[in-house]
Amino acid sequence: MGRKDRILSSLVVVAAATAGLVFCLKQIKPTQLPVHPYTFPAIILGLMDALGVIRLVQGFLMRSEGGARNSLRLPWKSLATAVLIGLFAWAIKPVGYVISSFVYIIAQMLVLWEGKKRWALMFAIAFCGSVVIYFLFRNVFNVMLPQGVLKI
Repeated sequence: MGRKDRILSSLVVVAAATAGLVFCLKQIKPTQLPVHPYTFPAIILGLMDALGVIRLVQGFLMRSEGGARNSLRLPWKSLATAVLIGLFAWAIKPVGYVISSFVYIIAQMLVLWEGKKRWALMFAIAFCGSVVIYFLFRNVFNVMLPQGVLKI
């Protein structure tokens, strides 16, 4: 990955993580729960933001490759991931965690999966991941994630 590509993709990560972090922090209001449902996403987005800044600094410290002209490639996977995270954050409250995370995981795998798509495996990973995390948060951590239309 060239210097310009690293800088541009780092800027996309920092912008998306910052937008998500601001959204999460605005959602945190007093609650009866010991931990607010947006606390964990806010922590993860804060870490993403910090790592994006570190990567951005590394990009600025990189040397150009032998003075050759670097064509700037659009980091479409980074942009698609940022859009998907934004859509996930927007949909989680009205649709619910299980459905929105299932759709997000499928969409993210479509963006990142190289080669032939293994649909059965993708659906199994998305279903298990969504349901296991929901029940883990609900039963182990005592944190209610948004139920949305399922009411489970």
